[in-house]
Amino acid sequence: MINPASRNQPTHNHRVERIGAGAWTFLVVAAVLLVFSLLLAGMPPDWLSSITLNPEQLRVLPEPLQANDFWADSLAPVLLAGAVAIASRWLPKRRWSYTLVELLLLVICLRYFAWRCTTLNTAHPFTVACSVLQLLMELLGLAVLVFQMLPPAGFDPSHRSREATALEPWGQTHQPSVEIWIPTYNEPTRIVRHAILTCRNLNYNNISIKVLDDGHRPAIAELAGQLGVGYLSRDGNAHRKAGNLNHALQHCQAELIAVFDCDFTPSPQFLQRTVGFFSDPKVAIVQTPQHYFQADFHSSNLGLEQVMPGDLDYFYHFLQVRRDQANAVVCCGTSYVARRAALSSIGGYFTRCLVEDYQTSTKLITEGWRVKYLNEVLSMGEVPRTFADFLDQRLRWMQGNIQIFFCGEELPIFRKLSWSQLRWYLLPADLLSPLWRITYLRNLWTNGA
Repeated sequence: MINPASRNQPTHNHRVERIGAGAWTFLVVAAVLLVFSLLLAGMPPDWLSSITLNPEQLRVLPEPLQANDFWADSLAPVLLAGAVAIASRWLPKRRWSYTLVELLLLVICLRYFAWRCTTLNTAHPFTVACSVLQLLMELLGLAVLVFQMLPPAGFDPSHRSREATALEPWGQTHQPSVEIWIPTYNEPTRIVRHAILTCRNLNYNNISIKVLDDGHRPAIAELAGQLGVGYLSRDGNAHRKAGNLNHALQHCQAELIAVFDCDFTPSPQFLQRTVGFFSDPKVAIVQTPQHYFQADFHSSNLGLEQVMPGDLDYFYHFLQVRRDQANAVVCCGTSYVARRAALSSIGGYFTRCLVEDYQTSTKLITEGWRVKYLNEVLSMGEVPRTFADFLDQRLRWMQGNIQIFFCGEELPIFRKLSWSQLRWYLLPADLLSPLWRITYLRNLWTNGA
């Protein structure tokens, strides 16, 4: 351990990784194209004014797809779909009910595309190209949805919870040693204090706690001493959080490691629910969901925080559960327990990318380790406090997710993963969302749909 009272501020001998120029370029280009598309939607260019971009007569759809009577052919199906959606909230949370809802959603999507394929605009070669492009983008969205729902009878979000309950006696009997890590850089002292106090309140006997301070602050070292926990710092800030965790790994002797960002607070039963999974010697990480005290930016700005789920709920309570079936779980950087021997076997946390969590779990999976996901909210944290922090967070996630495809032999996902695992790495559909929006906006002024 290093006493920061006798050291200067962080040295600059090591490069501190930041969001790359490519990520910022992607954001700027997407914003410029969005504004450009909005302008085109309102002011079609003059060179198109002399071209017939839309059919001069209304097209007649095939008879089975026609709405001859509004009340009978249009309103009734809409009301029925709405009633089914509302009724689904009262379905019992069983595997058969999830399968029923997923199949119903797929049927509705397929019914939409049966109609959609009859609406291509063939008035001009330019509109044909625009219309086909939009249809292809929609088909890509459908393909992503279908792949996320395969197999349709496999979604069971409570499966790991039942397993955790069955394994709790093993954890109580064996009590493997656990070291709690609280990485911090520039967070306020009160937040670090709160994290330490909640970690001290965990219902587990064989634990130790360390604050991993990459900000080299005497106040944090003093706080750790006052609260009776360990303090660890290092020279410089190479490799950001990954370097901080790897430095701690060199000083760790515990069998298991639990990591909590300092703005996250675990519930007292966190280790009781997770340690039992390590009775399987092939398990490297047990990840739990990230849950937040406050509503996210989107919900709060729209005033819908009481009725609209956060944008991460879909990921943590559906996609992660699905990925768990294929051993393709994403480590999310906090609120997880890891086996020290597994991390050491791959050389520690992955440092080549901007973020370390997703890449580290991927490296473990390619080496034959098992990463499990317990779909229980066992910790709570804070959303980014400012829009700048929110933007920084999402850009880091995006850049890290893209970098995973350019790590060659260090992350041989194409060579070592099975198809059921690899499909989850090939469906980063959110990265294409700017292209989707631009495609739709461009069709406003061509009426390509």
